[in-house]
Amino acid sequence: MVNDVSDSDGMGLLSENHQVDLIINLENMDIDQASAAVVDAINSAKANKLAKIWFSFGLAQADGKQTLFQPVGKLLREKLKTGEIIRAMPSSNGGWIARIK
Repeated sequence: MVNDVSDSDGMGLLSENHQVDLIINLENMDIDQASAAVVDAINSAKANKLAKIWFSFGLAQADGKQTLFQPVGKLLREKLKTGEIIRAMPSSNGGWIARIK
């Protein structure tokens, strides 16, 4: 679900989904596939001058299975260090939101 919450306070922006330009569903992908999809989406977003991407996947369940949260977060942290993205934040609906510009 993508929301426009332009009247929300600054702290509310930390984990909410806001007008994203692109949603990439990483559900049912393994770590390598998801990593490749993240890199491709960032490159595509930069080429098409998009500002925000939601890398969507389910929230953690009590079944003990690893989610994509940590591996995708680590990849986004690397992209922050190289300046390819300017912000990454967890999505309250599952996944990560990356801000390109």
